[in-house]
Amino acid sequence: MFRYPKPLIVTLALLAAAVGTVNAFGQNSELPLQAGQDAQDETAKCIALIQSADTPDNDKAVAFKRLAIFGTKYAVPALAPILEDPKWAHYARYSLEPLPDPSVDEAFRAALGKLQGNLLVGVINSIRVRQDPEAVEALAKLLDRDDDIVAAATAALGKIATKEAVAILSEQLAKTQGTLKIQVADACLACADQLLAGGDKAAALDLLDTVRKADVPLFVVEAATQNAILAQGQDGIALLVEGLTSDNAAIRGVSLRSARLILGEAVAKALLGLLGQVPADQQAKLITAMADRGDASALPAVVKAAGSDVGELRLSAIEALVALGGADNVGLLLEAAADADEDIASAAKKVLIAMPGEDVDAAVVTAVANSQGKALALAIEAAGERRIMAASAALQKAAQSSDAGIQLAAVEALGKTVGLSELPSLIDRRVNAKSDQEKAVAEQAIKDTVIRMPDEDACAAKIAECMGDAPSDVKVFMMERLLDISGQTALKTVVAIARSSDEAMQDKATEVLGNWISADAAPELFSLAKDLKNNSFKIRALRGYIRIARQLNPSEEDRMLICRNAMAVAERLDEKKLVMEVLTRYPSAASLEIATAATGDDAIRENACQVAIGIAEKIVDANKAAVAAAMPAIIAKTKNAERSAKAKALLNRAK
Repeated sequence: MFRYPKPLIVTLALLAAAVGTVNAFGQNSELPLQAGQDAQDETAKCIALIQSADTPDNDKAVAFKRLAIFGTKYAVPALAPILEDPKWAHYARYSLEPLPDPSVDEAFRAALGKLQGNLLVGVINSIRVRQDPEAVEALAKLLDRDDDIVAAATAALGKIATKEAVAILSEQLAKTQGTLKIQVADACLACADQLLAGGDKAAALDLLDTVRKADVPLFVVEAATQNAILAQGQDGIALLVEGLTSDNAAIRGVSLRSARLILGEAVAKALLGLLGQVPADQQAKLITAMADRGDASALPAVVKAAGSDVGELRLSAIEALVALGGADNVGLLLEAAADADEDIASAAKKVLIAMPGEDVDAAVVTAVANSQGKALALAIEAAGERRIMAASAALQKAAQSSDAGIQLAAVEALGKTVGLSELPSLIDRRVNAKSDQEKAVAEQAIKDTVIRMPDEDACAAKIAECMGDAPSDVKVFMMERLLDISGQTALKTVVAIARSSDEAMQDKATEVLGNWISADAAPELFSLAKDLKNNSFKIRALRGYIRIARQLNPSEEDRMLICRNAMAVAERLDEKKLVMEVLTRYPSAASLEIATAATGDDAIRENACQVAIGIAEKIVDANKAAVAAAMPAIIAKTKNAERSAKAKALLNRAK
């Protein structure tokens, strides 16, 4: 929990800033020593720079850093006195900490008796980093100092973690009071971690037990309890059970979290054994933990709890079935899904939908075939949400029910389960629907089916087959589905309708084509814009054509082709302006050429001049030739003095 004092953070930041600069070494400080360069000579050079009064601070900082990387034990005598220097002590420690020589530890231990305040805290921190076991006695002598020093010393003892350090920490924990006690306890926890890492589990558990029984805040006890449980694993069942049956909710909570992390039947057996011994609310939490663990042995107890009169316990048991349950529990869940308690019913539905397994799918299909009333409605819903294609035959039968609710639920589920071959039956239901509700459900089922089909052309072909004798409103609806599908077959089907003699169908087809979601509709739309007799439909096709250039992603070449073609066939100013907007969005030599050519059309002349100037301003530096070629025409065509001046300026700039 102890943190370095702010001066160290600042100086280390300065040190980092110095890294990578060219300095008194005449080289980048990150570069390694050259082959054959003696590390001792490098050490001497760095020490000389550090000791010289003429060395700039930046170069001194780099010298300290190089010592941390390349320094030898010969640097220790020079660096040790700097530990007393308020300005450079942190740098000296930075250089000393990585040096693999006992003389460094001797220097740090010697400094303990000379320093005060932050300088002393800094050296203690360095001892902690190096985990010097010979410093234990000296650190113990500092435990009667101020809080910062005691906190640093205990943190160092925790990292050293010798037998002597453990004894000192235990004693210090017992006699420390106030907020400092938390830091001492944190050092004890760190010490236990070190002991565990070193293989001394017994000593670690003793220390954790000391912390658990100490007069420390509850969150510290929680941490010690969890660490002790996890350290023992399946050997610590007694401590786990003690925690799970504690009067303290926080300790019970940390014990439950620990139980989730320890694998094996011993823990599963312990949790199961507690079910009949603790209150219902705690049983609910135990069941949730067993579900999280995936304890299959708990299933009978969970099924029993699912029939409990206690709402919280019943709810947790039902929710646990998603992990522990199977096909045998489908009936139980269907019953619970019909419960008057909304929370229970909602949870059961979610589990029924989410519980994995093909055997569960088969049980749901059986329920659809054999259930009645509300249970049937719930089974139908589950079959749909689980996307059980094997349920389609049972769902088709349910869709013939005299019960309107069952019938509609089955049709809705069919939309999530049927294959392409059964799409016509859904379309027939839409054709023969007798109410707005039936129409809405059938349409949604068709939408769901169409979206699921992997072969877009096969799906479009199936829809085309069904459209022949369908009523107009169904054809309109199915054309919208063709828009959802897209693809070449769908496109050709809608284009054919747009060219038919049925004006109402032409109206819808041109509307659909105008909103087509891929650029491959462009040639068809251009052809329709030229060929259609109805002027409104021609305009709609042309605007859809221009839209592809404006909003979709054709190649740049195709985009410019669309603009040229549209300008060639456009009769109204509105569509010509739309083309100008596209040219403005995509400035290039080609778009400038098209805009310039449009200045010959009196209806759009000034707009085209303005667009051409705008494009030229954006491309003049990259394409002077195109701008130089276009501006004379703009100067000649525009009647606007300001535009003329801009065009002349652009022409001069291009030249």
